Amino acid sequence: MDMIYWAVIALGVFIAVWLVFIAPAERRHHERKLAMLQKKIDARQVRSDPEDGDADNDQFDDARDG
Repeated sequence: MDMIYWAVIALGVFIAVWLVFIAPAERRHHERKLAMLQKKIDARQVRSDPEDGDADNDQFDDARDG
């Protein structure tokens, strides 16, 4: 029985360390990664959308006309 108590205590310590240190670090890592991806998406949308209109629709209109 003594071995089972030590195993339960070790498991409890492991879970406590995981919840206190590892989980918040992973959350911050994912938030930074998401922010970086959002910046890349925004930059691509700015580059692909000209101010005077939608270039993608103009290409399709030209293809239908010709």
